Amino acid sequence: MTEHIPPATDKRGVPERSYLWVWGKTDHRGVSRKAGGPAWNPLLAHALDTAAVAILLFDVYLAKPLRSLMVDTFGGGDVEKAKKVIALLAALHDIPGKACSGFQGGFHRSPPKNGLKTAAKHWEARARATGLPLAPDLGKYPPVAHAALTAQLLPALLGCSCRRRCGGDGEDSPALHMVADLLGGHHGHIPSLRDVRSVNIDAHEAWRRVHEELVDDLAQILEVERTDMAKTVVPPSRPVVLPAFAGLVVLADWIASNETFFTYRSPDDPVTDWWAASQEQAARAVRTLRLRRWQVERTGWATLFGEDRMPRPAQESVMRLLPETGPAMVIVEADTGSGKTEAAWWAAHHLTLTNGYHGMYMALPSRAATEQVGTRATGFVGASLSGDMEQANLAIVHGTAAASAVAEELLQAASVGPAVAVDGINVTCEDCRRAVLDDWFLFGKRGLLSPFGIGTVDQIVLAVQRSRFWFLRLFGLAQKVVVIDEAHAYELYQQTLLGEAVTWLADAGASVVVLSATLPRAVKETLVEAWCRGRRSPLTREAPSESTITVVDGEGRMRGETPPVSHSGRTSTRSDLLELLPPVAFPRRPKDRSFEHGWARSMLEQAREGGILAVLRNRVDSAVELYEAACSVAGEFGWDEETEIFLLHGRLLERDRNRVQQRLLDLLGPHPVPDLRATHPNPKRPRRLLVIATQVIEQSLDLDFDLMVSDLAPFDLLIQRRGRVRRHRVNDPRRPPLLDQVAPLRVLWLPDPEGAPLVTSPDNLDGAVYAPYLLAATWHVLTDAGAERSADGSHRREVRSDEVPGLIEAVYGDRLRGRTPHLEELLHRTRQEMEDGLFEERREAEERMVPAYSPRGKAVTVEGLASGWLNGEETDPGLPVHLSARSRLGADSYDILCLFRQADGGLTWDQRGEHVADLTVYDRDKQSAQYREQLRQLLLNTIRIPQRWFQQGKWPHPEEWAAVGYGPLRRPTLIFDPEGVCVQGLPGELVLTQRTGLRKANSSRRPNRRYRRTGKP
Repeated sequence: MTEHIPPATDKRGVPERSYLWVWGKTDHRGVSRKAGGPAWNPLLAHALDTAAVAILLFDVYLAKPLRSLMVDTFGGGDVEKAKKVIALLAALHDIPGKACSGFQGGFHRSPPKNGLKTAAKHWEARARATGLPLAPDLGKYPPVAHAALTAQLLPALLGCSCRRRCGGDGEDSPALHMVADLLGGHHGHIPSLRDVRSVNIDAHEAWRRVHEELVDDLAQILEVERTDMAKTVVPPSRPVVLPAFAGLVVLADWIASNETFFTYRSPDDPVTDWWAASQEQAARAVRTLRLRRWQVERTGWATLFGEDRMPRPAQESVMRLLPETGPAMVIVEADTGSGKTEAAWWAAHHLTLTNGYHGMYMALPSRAATEQVGTRATGFVGASLSGDMEQANLAIVHGTAAASAVAEELLQAASVGPAVAVDGINVTCEDCRRAVLDDWFLFGKRGLLSPFGIGTVDQIVLAVQRSRFWFLRLFGLAQKVVVIDEAHAYELYQQTLLGEAVTWLADAGASVVVLSATLPRAVKETLVEAWCRGRRSPLTREAPSESTITVVDGEGRMRGETPPVSHSGRTSTRSDLLELLPPVAFPRRPKDRSFEHGWARSMLEQAREGGILAVLRNRVDSAVELYEAACSVAGEFGWDEETEIFLLHGRLLERDRNRVQQRLLDLLGPHPVPDLRATHPNPKRPRRLLVIATQVIEQSLDLDFDLMVSDLAPFDLLIQRRGRVRRHRVNDPRRPPLLDQVAPLRVLWLPDPEGAPLVTSPDNLDGAVYAPYLLAATWHVLTDAGAERSADGSHRREVRSDEVPGLIEAVYGDRLRGRTPHLEELLHRTRQEMEDGLFEERREAEERMVPAYSPRGKAVTVEGLASGWLNGEETDPGLPVHLSARSRLGADSYDILCLFRQADGGLTWDQRGEHVADLTVYDRDKQSAQYREQLRQLLLNTIRIPQRWFQQGKWPHPEEWAAVGYGPLRRPTLIFDPEGVCVQGLPGELVLTQRTGLRKANSSRRPNRRYRRTGKP
């Protein structure tokens, strides 16, 4: 017998409106019920929460250039009207998609363990009593893709009566279909027209009255005329409005869905109370997350960077060339030690003052570089704040951000109150302005939504590709000054995508700062063209393209200067002397280690009486071989292998690599007290040290070596490596006199039988790392005219700073002509191979990217932004699984968790067994501190294994040996014994130690032949 339910009324006895009983969210985590609230939240309540957040974001968060573009699209130039219309549209992101039987039946499909079954029955009974058109047997009604349903049905509800999609016979409103499609992408993929049209309109006709009432109620509360929407919303003047609007809606929805900030409402309470609560809670959420525009005021250099700091020539040029108003692209080409980073930050501060950006993002080539620059960035952000802005979020944005030491410091800073007490007196907020971090920005895809961010360039590359929530990344970047550091360091695939990102940023009115010590002319021209394409302005050259400081304003006017070379007081004046060592008997068989032992003995003997030596190998395996050889003979020369010989490469566990990097910075970095760095050497600097490393030390690590020996590498990378040698002038008096007799940078190369460099033979595997042509061309320009050839066969070449651009152009420009027939044939053949590879890189980039404009200048449409499951689903960026695969080309890899099983059977994070592995399952929201710490430890123990190691068919796929029963470990996991031998997963196949990292057991250590191509055409 059916239970009799009396007609539903509210607290005043008035019959209830049925649409108030359409639920939008259920309390599946128990947060609301634990606080005494309801088990479900009305759809209208969530819509009001989203609208309230959108209004605040519009007022205090949106960068002014982007907001101006959105005002034109959604308000015809009327700011208040645009704000209300955007708030209404954001509120409608789930309407009508969730107001249908297919979605409402999901209440009954709740898992039994969350206790919602009873609540679902009660809700359905009351909802039916109000007249809500729920389908019979609701729990078995098929689910619906509610985002696509919103995209299909919403235009008609807002006034479109076209025959094409709305089934009417009136005028079409393309702008309403545009916003509906964008709203349909709030789960990450903007639907295509085909996806939208697949929705059956007739199946939802019974709900039309409910949809109209929901829209009418929202429009009335937000003071928007629903019938005017078709005239109010117009196609945007710039395509960036499309992804920016989608990003704004997602951000508002995510914040409004946060149960920490927003409580559930009851249909028994007046809707006016709902709206008041939405506004109050939205203000608290936005304030807590510090989602505010960067507040700056005119100030001097010393305020931002210290009283003892004066701008250097390159920095002064940037300050002179910056436009008084409007956005700009700034390109700084300057040597190491010229202050490029501070110049970029000054530019960001100035451009924000004149344009109203909400912050800055600094993109670096690696996670290690992010950590180093992040420490400096925290001080700059704090010094730059003004007005009533006491704190600002500085997010660390890369695949292992949760493991970042800088992020942990920022999180701790956020837990300290805005004012501190000194001798019982409260210090004013001006004395405690600082960068902080809310852990909300560590998870999901939220890092770039923080007003300030520092991370990898991968985030920019991903922001213009059709992956899930790509437009959210672009939305965050489009409101900032975006700084791209080490711009020369990226392969052509990345350069192509960076160029498209620059176009989008220029379109949004953002500004871009590009930093490089060695930027090829073709790369510079490509970036300038991308900027002008986004600004839709022709390039007007008012300075030669050879200028090392270049500024292009929003109108396309290019100005530039070439300041004199000058370094800081703690950076040496260098002669840039390179020496290509004479041909030596390299081992011709993989197991022949005689060369490594002989080389190790020579270096240890040379620096026995003192000297800081660095050896930079192109490959991990060759670095490990040399390190093991050096350790095996260290005792013969009185060296301590534990404290005086270091190995650093990318196949160490993150925790071990961080430990080595920090130790090297402590020993070889500048004085730990900033005020003493220019006048006092680091007191911890040792008498002697040997550091063997791969490319991880050539970027952003402020280390000072006395001498470096490097494998042959492309010329621009050799210049980067040279920047780590005799770097700090204050150390010059303490350098061993013996080392002054040799060039600061010595380059090893392997000859072929004709005396040319051996770059393609299997006997020299460096050709699998860098393009063989670039290696041969670098050797050619360094041994050609201007080089001194010694009797022992070595070549010495002094490279002046003003010669560097020309030599880079020689290597990366048109194909060089060889001085012998053999060299000519080598350069011709390897150049053709490189060009074929570069063509493939460009093709892959163009296939994946979302262009803002077509080659003919036509702006992209919503259909051009569409994506779907074929474009790939991203995992949580807290895990580094997907980022590298899409942000750069090269050999694919698997991310593997590594643990150590000690003699007592317990699992530890480290080889020595000092840190027990906590494998308890924590709730991310309820136990956020424990969850975050555990995730940090997991990431510190995650290592990347090349897929090629599995391609021989000998090893099972990682999914076949993923750990089971280890709590949070639902990922491929390897277990090692205290000696570092793998005992579970791939037993006996791998060895992992904290000193040498991961390698195959009894491996010949021969890498695959797919080389790393640099990003220059």
